[in-house]
Amino acid sequence: MQAWHALVGDGATRILWWQMSLRAVIVLVYGLAAIRLLGRRAFGRQSPLDIVIVIAIVIGSSLSRALTGNAKLIDTLVATTVFLLLYWALDHKAGRSR
Repeated sequence: MQAWHALVGDGATRILWWQMSLRAVIVLVYGLAAIRLLGRRAFGRQSPLDIVIVIAIVIGSSLSRALTGNAKLIDTLVATTVFLLLYWALDHKAGRSR
């Protein structure tokens, strides 16, 4: 675990430029994987409100904390994954509901 913190920082202290750069790569790969797993149509068929509130504000805010070191990287990615899965489940439930 100490090796991981040496690579990406611990979120409790100021992170170095190269740690933030590595976090940027991790966050980009994570974001692309989330879009692939949820499907591009999951994001493409959103109403403008969904895009602004869910994607741009909540997910963007969460991932920015992971990128800048204001929060622990893994904890933030896990929480974002839970949020995306919950949103996906509710979206599918609403689509099948009368």
